[in-house]
Amino acid sequence: METERIALSQRERDRLRVLHEVKQKQITQIAAAKRLKISDRHIRRLLLRLGEHGDRAVIHGLRGRRSNRRLTARLEQKILRRVRQRYADFGPTLAAEHLAQEGLSVSRETLRKWMVKTSLWCPRAQRVKTIHVWRERRASFGELVMQDSSPFGWLEERGPACQLIAVIDDATSRFYARFTEHDTTEENLRTFGEWVRRYGRPLAHYTDKNSIFRTSAAAPLGEQLRGEKARSHFGRALRELGIEWIAAHISSGVGRTFHGGTSQAAQCAPTVASRTAAGGNSKRARGPQGGGRSHDQLGWNPLGRAPRRSVRGSSGVRRWKSNGVWMARTGYVSAAATCACAIAQHPCDRSASPSGLRPPGLAERTPRPKNKIKPKYHVPAHHPWRKPWNRTFLPGEKPDISTLR
Repeated sequence: METERIALSQRERDRLRVLHEVKQKQITQIAAAKRLKISDRHIRRLLLRLGEHGDRAVIHGLRGRRSNRRLTARLEQKILRRVRQRYADFGPTLAAEHLAQEGLSVSRETLRKWMVKTSLWCPRAQRVKTIHVWRERRASFGELVMQDSSPFGWLEERGPACQLIAVIDDATSRFYARFTEHDTTEENLRTFGEWVRRYGRPLAHYTDKNSIFRTSAAAPLGEQLRGEKARSHFGRALRELGIEWIAAHISSGVGRTFHGGTSQAAQCAPTVASRTAAGGNSKRARGPQGGGRSHDQLGWNPLGRAPRRSVRGSSGVRRWKSNGVWMARTGYVSAAATCACAIAQHPCDRSASPSGLRPPGLAERTPRPKNKIKPKYHVPAHHPWRKPWNRTFLPGEKPDISTLR
């Protein structure tokens, strides 16, 4: 006799084992009902079915049978044909809504099942996850440099908070970094200007979309007439140098700047005695793949041709330039010791910022006192409210005004 295979779930196997124990009189029907959490009457029904159908008695009678509410195969083919013709790029929910407007009513879950079966829709769990591959490094030194700043507590609690502005080459991980008090246009131009003076002009410059590197303001009239886009002061300097500016679309796009080169600066930050740091991480340093050099050496001041602009402030009119003329005047390493570990090379007013835009003496001004909390008002003893007055007490009896006697 051929053995029949029956697929049972864990719950059905547990029921079958308990029923066999009852049939062998190992436990009573009431004990079996408590174990399976059903009534003893249902236990007797299962025992009768077990004697008639065998182990198949614990299987539901509707298993494997066609549902009485199932849609016809003709309607299924008609709906799928319409989906292929017009809604092939729609999701199941949106496609079901449009089909309902055409008179083809079907639930979104039923349509989802049909579309998955015919490969018109891929479930989220079966989709292939997008694999993000790291961008390949440039071949030669100087093809691309990345610049970014980090407001990290580099000096821990031994000094004030400062910014680390770093420029790193993409091909070789060679970097140059400076500790500054603020992340401003002037400090970023100083850092990049020193890189240009050391290694020459790179072909491309990669940064984030900070307002230092791009602006949302309208371009001057002259630039609009020439058909040029609005540029920040840093962008004008790059345009004059002929350097291509590449913007990162995500905040982590320039993360390699601080993952690689600045780890060495982090190690020496507590004992640094200068505001600049240059070199490279020995673990991440590498040679260019092409073995060449793409920097363009310049013998003239590369950031000193922009027109003069004036900024009016509380300290009068201060004239400055959006490029390296004031860099040559003030020096790349400012004399103001913005970090506790910095060494001032020239005496200067420490209350002024390195950029010179903060009015001198601003730090010595006495801060305005905070507004005091107004105390609660207490009525004085001589106030009229506290004086006694004549009170009139009316008797509690009311006059008889009734007309009934």
